[in-house]
Amino acid sequence: MSIPLPDLAPLLRPWERAEAAVARFDQALRLSPVAGAYLSLARLHEAVRSAALDGLGTTPEAVLRVRLDPAAAGQDKASRAAVDIAEALELAARRPLPEALSPEGLAELAERAERLSRGAEAPPDRGDLAWQAESWLEAARLHGDWPGLLAAGAGLRELLLREAFGPACGRVARLALPLLLARAGKTAGPSLLLSERLSRRGGALEVLARGGEAAFHLAMLEAFAGAAEDGLRRLATLALLRETLRRRCPGRRNTSSLGRAVDLVLAAPLLSARHLRDRLGLSLRGAHMVIDQLAAARVLVEATGRSRDRLFMAPEVLAW
Repeated sequence: MSIPLPDLAPLLRPWERAEAAVARFDQALRLSPVAGAYLSLARLHEAVRSAALDGLGTTPEAVLRVRLDPAAAGQDKASRAAVDIAEALELAARRPLPEALSPEGLAELAERAERLSRGAEAPPDRGDLAWQAESWLEAARLHGDWPGLLAAGAGLRELLLREAFGPACGRVARLALPLLLARAGKTAGPSLLLSERLSRRGGALEVLARGGEAAFHLAMLEAFAGAAEDGLRRLATLALLRETLRRRCPGRRNTSSLGRAVDLVLAAPLLSARHLRDRLGLSLRGAHMVIDQLAAARVLVEATGRSRDRLFMAPEVLAW
């Protein structure tokens, strides 16, 4: 059993534009030398935007500081929330799709999301969350014969209309949408910055509140197309920035520790010498030498003002 497609006549051109844009972005991402860094930055920025939609304003730099120093989270609730969202996005991306888009996998994502909504209140019941997830997945499967992007949008609509997962519904929807896109064959789905587009004035969420299925699908297609086109621009910007930063570095840029460090900085634009040591397999002394060279090349700047336990950031990457 499946749900019939809506009238595609008014959706045909927007659907073609969205499919073409997502396909171009997907191909560019697969061929790009900065694909891994792009995905890391996309998750970071999507987490910040998602937190902002919940009234928790923070910045990418603040989130990275909390990730490097969890003890700082006590003074920065908003950044702690964004870190939790980023970790949930990474958790979903690491798992095989059937496991992530299962009642158990979704229940874990929902548990994390509800924990943010509830604060110090009692944790949600995992069994109840799994039941809600199973009920929603059954409804979403009824759109399985629809074209990819329309199927993903329909699955999101089902979740929102059901108000599944209570006060965390919106956050769970934002976490689940990349999984719906991946299930629809859109491997670039986790790299699309969609939260803000869906929630802006005239966006899909506002349209949903007014009713009208065709209008909702049109708004979703516009969001998918816009996010993919923006992704292409951001990907090109990041690739150009990689070459710019590498050219500033002295010596053997592409094979030396400096070249590898630049690639790491693109994915983690706030780091410590220990982080660099662990990720690149250097000695601590070697990591400090690389950081000194990157600072001299204006790739990194010191970000704490301390003489010990210092952090270094790449302002040009953070401004991405």
